[in-house]
Amino acid sequence: ASLLFRDRTLRAFAAYVAGAGSWQFVNLGLAAQHLWNEPHWTYLARSIAPGLAAASALWFIKVVTEPARFSRLLDFVCTALIAALLAAVATNGFVGTRDSNILVLMLIALVLPLAVVLLVVLWRKSVDVYQRVFVAGFMPLVAAAAVPVAHGLSLIPSGALNRYGLIVGTAIQLPVLYYALTRRAARRRETNVRASELAHTDALTGLWDRATLLARMDDAVKRAVSQRHQCALLGVRLTNLDAIEADMGRDVADRALIVAASLLRGVATDIDLPARTGNADFALLLDGPTTPQAALARAQQIVAHGLQHSPVLPQSTELKFHVAVLVLPDHELDATRCAKWVDDALGAMRADPKRAIRSLNF
Repeated sequence: ASLLFRDRTLRAFAAYVAGAGSWQFVNLGLAAQHLWNEPHWTYLARSIAPGLAAASALWFIKVVTEPARFSRLLDFVCTALIAALLAAVATNGFVGTRDSNILVLMLIALVLPLAVVLLVVLWRKSVDVYQRVFVAGFMPLVAAAAVPVAHGLSLIPSGALNRYGLIVGTAIQLPVLYYALTRRAARRRETNVRASELAHTDALTGLWDRATLLARMDDAVKRAVSQRHQCALLGVRLTNLDAIEADMGRDVADRALIVAASLLRGVATDIDLPARTGNADFALLLDGPTTPQAALARAQQIVAHGLQHSPVLPQSTELKFHVAVLVLPDHELDATRCAKWVDDALGAMRADPKRAIRSLNF
């Protein structure tokens, strides 16, 4: 998921899962059972795994909460504690004394309240529902992690909660965190994609612009010629846009355009291309094997859907469409001349308001 969304938060989550998983693998004795038989390696793993897990967890929380937005001091404390914890883990791995082990446990003990502070700040400052889901998923594990730390410092006796509390907490936590982070990353990715497409789309409706339509049409015609099938271009004009604006204002007219764009998307398939080509003009490129009858059926859908009431428009407001249908390829006509032919046909249809659909070359 981190590679798919190219998201730093998901990369930090992957590091956290690796650190927490390693700790659990060592703590349950699975590493000694399946990876090595030497007591030395077991002792070394038990010396470094808890500290690495705590450091990865704090880094993960720091990436998600971004404390620098709220306090430079809090951000510095997080960075310093991560660095100190990694240094203490390295020292404990090489020296392996009781004092070095206690130092690691004390630093882990400092990680827990700092993590709580970061999560509480995120909960209070954030308006993002997925970040709040993240906090709700992490808090129980922070509480469960306090038990083995307290046991390691000889503050509480050993027990089932000490041995299995983190396992249960992690099993509950990971799906919640993964859901919250992937949904958040998907929304950010969608926002970035929309921003990158602004140069090729209409800002009001989100449909593709005329230049993109012409380029795609040229490609569609070339494929149709080489593969010996037909595609089609539907020119669509919202004929009563001026009347809607005059009677109800520009805001309602803009909503009418958005509804028209939505209707166009509704009749398009995944391979079709809906576009806005003028103030009241749209186009739908049927990019794939089609027939004149299928193209006419799409045109009839557009006209019929426009006459249905939309809840976002005032009562009794109808969208009246004229549709010109052109089957491609047509001799040697390129995309620009095809688009002009459709535009001219839509203009000529004003003389016959009762005729909503016109076929041009069939």
